[in-house]
Amino acid sequence: MRFYPSLALLAASSLSVAMPAGAPKSFPPKGGSFFETSGAKKIRAPAGQRKLLVGSPANITLFSFSATDGFVALTSDILADSGPSWMALKAPSTLYAVNENSNTIRQLGIDTDTDTLTPVTEVAASSGAVHLEFAPSGNQLISSVYGSGVVDVFSIGDNNNLALQNTWTMGAKGTSKPHQTLIDPSGKFAVTNDLGLNQVIVTPIDASSSDSSKRFSAPDGCGPRHGAFLSGSNGAVLYAMVCETGNIVVMYTVATSGAELTLTQTQTISTFPEGVSKPDARAGELVASSDSRHVYVSNRLSGDDQDSITHYLVTDDGKLEHSQTVPSGGLLPRMMSLATKCNNEDLLFVGNQGGEKGLVAFKLGDEGAIGDQVASLPISVWGTAENSGPQFVQEIALC
Repeated sequence: MRFYPSLALLAASSLSVAMPAGAPKSFPPKGGSFFETSGAKKIRAPAGQRKLLVGSPANITLFSFSATDGFVALTSDILADSGPSWMALKAPSTLYAVNENSNTIRQLGIDTDTDTLTPVTEVAASSGAVHLEFAPSGNQLISSVYGSGVVDVFSIGDNNNLALQNTWTMGAKGTSKPHQTLIDPSGKFAVTNDLGLNQVIVTPIDASSSDSSKRFSAPDGCGPRHGAFLSGSNGAVLYAMVCETGNIVVMYTVATSGAELTLTQTQTISTFPEGVSKPDARAGELVASSDSRHVYVSNRLSGDDQDSITHYLVTDDGKLEHSQTVPSGGLLPRMMSLATKCNNEDLLFVGNQGGEKGLVAFKLGDEGAIGDQVASLPISVWGTAENSGPQFVQEIALC
């Protein structure tokens, strides 16, 4: 399920960063909003600061971040109705962005030394893409197309330009809703979470169609959305998948043999604490720590003043154990991501499409627990239209 805000161009507004007490700087720098001019560089980030990409309904913004200064906008690429709800960075300087409201994938140049974004080109694609994933070779980009019920496979050629190579049709027209495609740890298989078909679909990475795909039914009412592969004990491979409509996380063991990958369900667990029922809620994102010890899931439409983030511990036997559920700072936390391994995954960045705070950084404890908010930006930064806040947030690895 997707939540569509008004996609009118965001108006300039007076903004400020929520920062720790005593923080010296305000946001934006004196002179106006960072949403005023497409591609215009406003300021330079101090050396050593982190950089983040944030996508909202009509813009892609490059932010700097530090515990002292919070979030500071450096430059913004504005294109009405561009819907960049997912992006993929081909290091060091090529950025791809979906347009979930149209039938294109955009390519931009990005320079984290000069803090600039430069539109390059766009390529025709199936309409309604919501996720991008690179193949292990780095020479292909896989696009999950919720709106059209297909998965597009692009080759990456000279100058990193895209060319549509294959389209995998996942089901009869109007039935399939692919939300995400990931590559398994062997690098041989594309694993697609299809909300419409209520299936996890496994396709050989080199397939020209979905004819050879293997399909695994999710629990009734699940609505597969996003997932992550984990490393279990004794070399085991696990797959954690969040169900958007079922508000559960499903755990699988993963086995590969020759040309086949098999998923075996081992657990389901609620995205809310034990005893809490939110039948109208819709789960959003699932991310896992690189050490496979922690899983985080976002809950939307909970009916509370703020939606929430749930943290699980991964046990030695490959199961999830509820650790905590905390307010997200706003509403509709569609996407979140961990800080890069360069920074020891010490923060959880959350994008809320609505509510009080649009962008929030949470400190993570040594045991992965979600701690205090170390910085945030109010939803008003992204305008007054309903659900106009961030749909995508990710730190750029600079190490």
